Amino acid sequence: MSIFRCRTIAASVLAVACAAAWANEGLLDSAFATGGLARISFDDPSGTKADHARYLVMQPNGMALVLGSMATETQANVALARIRTNGTPDPAFNGDGDSDGKVVVGFIGTLDPRGMALLSDGRIVVAGKSAGLALLTRRAANGGDTDKFPGASFGSFIAFAIPGASATEFVGLLGLPGGKFLAVGTFSTLAGGEDFFVARFTSDGVLDTGFGAQPGYTRIGFDLDSSKSDQAAALALAPDGRIAVVGTVSESDNEYGIAMLQSGGAPDDSFDGDGKAVVNFDIGLTSNDRATAACFAPDGTLLVAGNVTDSVLDSVVGLILLSKTGSLVSGFENNGRRRFDIFDNTGAAGVACTYDGKFLLTGTFDTTASDLTPSEAFVTRFLSDGSSDFTFGSFFATTIFGFNRPNTTAPTGRIDRGVAIAQSSGLIYALFDVEYQSPDYDFGLARMAIDHIFDDDFEQVE
Repeated sequence: MSIFRCRTIAASVLAVACAAAWANEGLLDSAFATGGLARISFDDPSGTKADHARYLVMQPNGMALVLGSMATETQANVALARIRTNGTPDPAFNGDGDSDGKVVVGFIGTLDPRGMALLSDGRIVVAGKSAGLALLTRRAANGGDTDKFPGASFGSFIAFAIPGASATEFVGLLGLPGGKFLAVGTFSTLAGGEDFFVARFTSDGVLDTGFGAQPGYTRIGFDLDSSKSDQAAALALAPDGRIAVVGTVSESDNEYGIAMLQSGGAPDDSFDGDGKAVVNFDIGLTSNDRATAACFAPDGTLLVAGNVTDSVLDSVVGLILLSKTGSLVSGFENNGRRRFDIFDNTGAAGVACTYDGKFLLTGTFDTTASDLTPSEAFVTRFLSDGSSDFTFGSFFATTIFGFNRPNTTAPTGRIDRGVAIAQSSGLIYALFDVEYQSPDYDFGLARMAIDHIFDDDFEQVE
């Protein structure tokens, strides 16, 4: 295992942190790619270099599936790659006829990636959005389109819409044992509001009529003010089969909205009385609290992460921990809430819950530090009580990533964003959207080593 190179950030303080970091967990694994960091490029022959990472799913064999977008001269397509345990593309992921470990999925117009699920037999489902359509496509285990959904139209895609909705879009997918998969998203009502939905599909892309309040799906509306604007962001699956959906709900300003469903899709009324909870971080006169990710801890509590902006503070990460009944866990930091930031504006992108009750977070922070400006990606870890875990990382319980500094000593104007985090076989994988040079965005994938072995039953991807 290699030690992550410390950077000049408030050097007098960082020197102390670096000196104490040599034995820490969460440092880059030198057995993966180049010094623990892999660069994944889909550059279009036209010269367009705009590949943006969005989703990460770990396979049981330790390989990583990464999904995002890649731009051509005229439109954007979905880009999918499989990375081996040594950090190199898997040549067997060759469904497009070559052996570069990467597959591009196109459509008649720009296709925006909206989720990825690994089915129990190794096939892959990808969700997308194009021209107002919510789309699903099934790919073979090698990424090819030789195993399409029965009845697929639009090439290899099927379209899905909530009946009576003016618009439907996915925000995430999750594979289930037995070959089925969950889809979560937002739909617009004819009356002008927005609601969450959760749907369950068979492996053939057909709604599972044994799930949900309506055949195959459940609609979730909070409807707390006249705008009735409730937007889903992510879902999480508990070991006991409960399904959590988190997002943003409007209540004069914006708050975290959390919905809990039983495994069959009915609301879990033991969760805050009606299967729905609303949590805010209000400090100033106005507040904009937006949930972005969630995971279940081994004890069944639910960690929710998001971004908190108000009239007093810059944007910070807001973490909450909810009990099975939907109440804030009093032993977690400040009565169930934790604010976290690194220097300036800090945002949350993905979380993962570990087998021993700790919490991993990845995201992005702004900085004016000369070798990091304007923004950098990070991974940090918290203890079960919400405090920072100082046995982790190279900088005060945090590892900071500098993908965009390959051959320069003081570059400026580069942007790195944390996107998703996952765990597999005692290792941490983090996905980043990276501007390596200007303008050249690629996927960045890091692997960090730890001493403990994670329980894959609690693997969480956002």
